[in-house]
Amino acid sequence: MKKKFLLLLGISLVTMTTFANRKIEMEADLIEPTTRSTVIDPSASKPNADEYIYADIDNNVITLDFIQLSGAYVTMAVYDSSGNTVFSKNAIAGSASEVINLSNCGSGEYTLEIISAKFYFLGSFHID
Repeated sequence: MKKKFLLLLGISLVTMTTFANRKIEMEADLIEPTTRSTVIDPSASKPNADEYIYADIDNNVITLDFIQLSGAYVTMAVYDSSGNTVFSKNAIAGSASEVINLSNCGSGEYTLEIISAKFYFLGSFHID
């Protein structure tokens, strides 16, 4: 009986971790104000991306929560490993989550990029 319980516990733990959402680790940089292009300011200390945005992926759907960017104009983009844009959207970050559906994308490595007036966020993830 104890062996059956441990076996079932082990199977349920594997199942939960296999199908759980995966956090997309984001890096953040400050943007130097300019009128012509986006320039990363190398002299500024890097902000903690987790304080501004939370991104996870589940079944090829990315969910973005803008923690401290609510009301900010943001550009969201996803690129494949060849640098091709597979998703792009401009929006006002709100209190509701943004959803990016990548169900038409094949397996491989992808990059998530989010740009606001002050910050540049970048994260990599894999689609199975």
